[in-house]
Amino acid sequence: MQTPLPVGNYTLVVYDAGQDGGATAIPAAGKLAVWKGLVFGVYTPLPYVGLENAYVCATCSAAVGKLERMVGVVLVGIVGGVMVGFMWFGGVAGMF
Repeated sequence: MQTPLPVGNYTLVVYDAGQDGGATAIPAAGKLAVWKGLVFGVYTPLPYVGLENAYVCATCSAAVGKLERMVGVVLVGIVGGVMVGFMWFGGVAGMF
């Protein structure tokens, strides 16, 4: 039995094995360039937890709470009041 990889981050290195220099070789014409663009993690697995067993998504609910609803009403009221005030002022000043 093989020893498993330790928990951590690893980098996948792809290179042309037939080229002198291996993973540090400078690419030549017709050869494969070295690529080190994939970093992946190895971790210790945890036991499965089903969705019906205490999984709560904090950002999944589309419902608006009481505080958010009150803030929305206040903002709509302020914007409406500003618009009515500008229209009234523009009418009195002869701008409209």
